[in-house]
Amino acid sequence: MRDNVLCHAGSLLGGFVHNLNTPLMWVMGRTQLMEARNEKLAQDLDADGLATIMEKNGKDISSISEGAEKIDEILKSLGYKI
Repeated sequence: MRDNVLCHAGSLLGGFVHNLNTPLMWVMGRTQLMEARNEKLAQDLDADGLATIMEKNGKDISSISEGAEKIDEILKSLGYKI
């Protein structure tokens, strides 16, 4: 019985890690893009260049928020199952 429970728990954990890792990588990737753009801000940019970076960063902030919400949903759904 104990081995069966451990086997089942292990398979659930693998699925949980996969489901959590996908939006986490999304958040981390968007963060890296924003960091790279911030390095460009240290250079002299014209108004158009600055506006472009601000627009892209705004989109990435929204994307990061969406990814964080997905992680939150996963954790909440897991909490209800435990």
